[in-house]
Amino acid sequence: MSGVPIPASPDALATHSAFWTSVAQHWGQAPGNVFVLWLLTVVTIALPLGSYMQRDSAIRRPLYAPLGNSATAWMLLAATLWSVLAWQVVHNGPVTRLDTTLAHTLSLHVHPALLHLFGSVSHLADTPVLTAACIAGALFWIWRGERPMAIGWVWAIAGNALLNTGLKQWVGRVRPEHLEGYTMAGGLSFPSGHSSGSLVAYGMLAWILLHRHPHWPRGLRAALITLAALAVAAVGYSRIGLQVHYLTDVLGGWLSGSIWLLGSIGLVRALERRT
Repeated sequence: MSGVPIPASPDALATHSAFWTSVAQHWGQAPGNVFVLWLLTVVTIALPLGSYMQRDSAIRRPLYAPLGNSATAWMLLAATLWSVLAWQVVHNGPVTRLDTTLAHTLSLHVHPALLHLFGSVSHLADTPVLTAACIAGALFWIWRGERPMAIGWVWAIAGNALLNTGLKQWVGRVRPEHLEGYTMAGGLSFPSGHSSGSLVAYGMLAWILLHRHPHWPRGLRAALITLAALAVAAVGYSRIGLQVHYLTDVLGGWLSGSIWLLGSIGLVRALERRT
């Protein structure tokens, strides 16, 4: 038997493309229903996962302990997935058809009230909001005399903003047309800064609270992880619903943001070991 893989037939590729195009069209025609399903899915996954994570030593290990093997493995996997997405975007790969179909369908079916909701949710990761959080958090930790935490907090939020700007310039993707007039967004598109920024900010905040309050009830700690996940998921969806980002922009933002978040946590741990 030959070991040479048999390429997929044109009919099979066409069927596969038609399936994902149909998914994008159905999504775009019912963005409100999908938003509710999106959030319910996040709760269904994050709540039991957050509860399970309380048994894991990676959550309860001392603040000065280094990152675990699972965190390092995820950073490598996320970097690989991000590279694949970026290649697809730059070379107009098949995944971009899903992007454009969804963006076009949304432009025809998003209700103004839903746009208002998406706009309100999106403010959770606006640049002024994250900048204020960055400054306030740094001042708080300095006041508490916890310099490593202050450095890690600023490194996480400000550093991610700079990283996202550099990645956008490198990929150079133009934003989708958002002609509904509700919101305007300039600059480039991939990866989504709101998506990566929300993941880094709310993820870092959750991690800090979990380590500062190890004796909180297990249910409360799991709820904290779930709330952070909901905020990140809602912000990401809002950027798609507002048609200022493609779906892959949001996925790319989550991947790059998760890498930066884990790296920032590792920085705090390294600074704590030195002190």
